[in-house]
Amino acid sequence: MRWLFAAFGGFRVGFLVLLVLLVVYLSTTVVPAGHVGVQDFFGRVSDRILSPGINLIVPGTSSSSACRRGSSRRRPRCPRPRGSS
Repeated sequence: MRWLFAAFGGFRVGFLVLLVLLVVYLSTTVVPAGHVGVQDFFGRVSDRILSPGINLIVPGTSSSSACRRGSSRRRPRCPRPRGSS
């Protein structure tokens, strides 16, 4: 009977480790170099600007990045707005 308890005890620890890793994965986002990111939560955009690199965000929010023009010597490839030449 002890081996059965030990097996389920290990299952609980494994489940908790998996749950913690999932929360950490959902609370990080990567913004590419030359871009800035913004957070939105159900369509409401946050004032917080996400810098390039790995950023921590609240799980449940999404992030999107926009190109920063003229931020470096090499011009990043940014999509042009519609109607511009």
